[in-house]
Amino acid sequence: MKKIVLAAALAVSFLLCACAATAASDPASYVGNTYAGKSPWGENLSVTVQKYDAGNLEIAYEENYDAQGKISCAVSVPVKDGTTGEFVLKGTQKDENGDTEYDYSMRLELKDGAMAVTFLDGQKTTLSPEGGSGFHHAGALEEGQKTVTLTKK
Repeated sequence: MKKIVLAAALAVSFLLCACAATAASDPASYVGNTYAGKSPWGENLSVTVQKYDAGNLEIAYEENYDAQGKISCAVSVPVKDGTTGEFVLKGTQKDENGDTEYDYSMRLELKDGAMAVTFLDGQKTTLSPEGGSGFHHAGALEEGQKTVTLTKK
């Protein structure tokens, strides 16, 4: 009898752990939350999950660079296996501090209540009105530097 009770307790314990692990990676559980960290180049990076619908995450991507520059855009990320999706982040930001063009291929992975963002390929170029410039190229990063982990704020 003790063996049956012990086996049942272990089975329930296993199911509860499995459910908790699944909930931590369920895309719907990320909605309404902001995840923040640093880009591979040390810039402030945040992703806010606005919506999850029909296998797509709607996110607000924000990257602060230099003293006052900012990339801010909304992106739809198709999530294929319930935790991972790839997308392209492309655009131009113009402000009094200069012009920034960016074109990145990226992967987003939801894991254990955090978010991993991988810069697969692409670049960002910033041109200052005073003549300075900045350039980031994802292809130049070592493999271990391409992925950053963003944690819930």
